[in-house]
Amino acid sequence: MEKIRVGIVGTGYTVGIAGNHAKGYLQNPGCVLTAVYDIVPGRAAQWAKEKNLEVEICSDYDELLEKVDAVSICTPNYAHGELAVRAMEKGKHLLCEKPLSIDSESSVRAVSIATCCSTVAMIGFSYRGIPAVRYMRQVLQSGKMGKIFTYRETLGGCRIANPGVKLEWRMQKQLSGTGALADFGCHMLDLCDWMFDGSQGAVSEVNGFVSCSIPERDEIFDPGQGQVSNDDSAAFNLRFEGGTLASFVASRLGVARHTIEIYGEGGMMLFRDDRPAEVEV
Repeated sequence: MEKIRVGIVGTGYTVGIAGNHAKGYLQNPGCVLTAVYDIVPGRAAQWAKEKNLEVEICSDYDELLEKVDAVSICTPNYAHGELAVRAMEKGKHLLCEKPLSIDSESSVRAVSIATCCSTVAMIGFSYRGIPAVRYMRQVLQSGKMGKIFTYRETLGGCRIANPGVKLEWRMQKQLSGTGALADFGCHMLDLCDWMFDGSQGAVSEVNGFVSCSIPERDEIFDPGQGQVSNDDSAAFNLRFEGGTLASFVASRLGVARHTIEIYGEGGMMLFRDDRPAEVEV
């Protein structure tokens, strides 16, 4: 079988996700990592050299699209929607990092095009692959939990709690949209929606709060400090038509564990990410 040629767009500057995509493709016998492009001149070549990758370094996105059958979009959030649309219009398979866009208009346009494509188009909601999470979904779909009373989830990280971390794109609203809410909140909302799979009805009510606890950080390329323009932490709640309440906490200033708790008539289930193949019941 002919291998799928894959390209990666956006190689990252600090903790970019492109390395994870490259690792996955290198372990997949059905594809070959072929080309890389980054908007900053020289960055893609340096990244490929550091990872000992034999790939073509493209001078622009159109050149990459001409050389591949599939694209991984690993850029800052603001570029996701446009790049995804251009890839699908060229008939390429697409794996786009979350969130799909920083505004609803771009997301709706991309989704509408994806529904008309014969190629694969998906968002990188990788937490769906955790064995314990998949098991929890199976239990919910079996009906053993009965009516679901509450769902609670926490997700985040601790790296950015260090005020010495400089002003990255993910801290700037024009490049990232929201902060912790976009970075971690979309994963949690996806898992909740995916596990319930419509069984609790539509979301009927939403409320929440965001906060920015470290409002200024050192600039990366210039002297002095710049303003953090999005949230460090977010807490929000949902009410479903079926009566289920769901609560979420997302923070880039300190979350020790990714946890999911589900309580219902048939009992409870608890997941924590240091035990990815176990569910406490």
